[in-house]
Amino acid sequence: MFPSSRLFGQRYPQPVAIDCQGNPKPSPQEHHQKQNKRKGSMSDEMQKYNKAIEKVCAECAADVGKTISTCAKSVANRMGKLIDDIEKIPVPKSAGKDLEKVPALVVATLKKGGTRYASIADFGVKVNVSGNKVSVPAAGISGPLAPLVA
Repeated sequence: MFPSSRLFGQRYPQPVAIDCQGNPKPSPQEHHQKQNKRKGSMSDEMQKYNKAIEKVCAECAADVGKTISTCAKSVANRMGKLIDDIEKIPVPKSAGKDLEKVPALVVATLKKGGTRYASIADFGVKVNVSGNKVSVPAAGISGPLAPLVA
């Protein structure tokens, strides 16, 4: 019923997996140890190369971020100048009902001029016409670039 005392404490031999060529396969622990050694055995030269690659990529990303920030400020400034420019143009005394078409003209002209970059920015300009006076209370952009300009 109980194994003989001679067998207590002895390890039974573990079965060995054999590949298709008859060679013993490594145990899962041996396999993982080999894999980890391969991953960590990068030469010093390769490590230095990788660090250099990381450095130039990080510098590029920082420079692009600065350029986008500068671009966003330039866009905001230019939209502010547009407000001033529109309001400085003298309204003809004989404009009458045609003056009511000015807001649509502004939007259409900006849309036409901005088709090249319409995927990242759309112009938004509010033009008020009151009597014989044109005012622009707001101007800006919408789209993916807009959060950078705000």
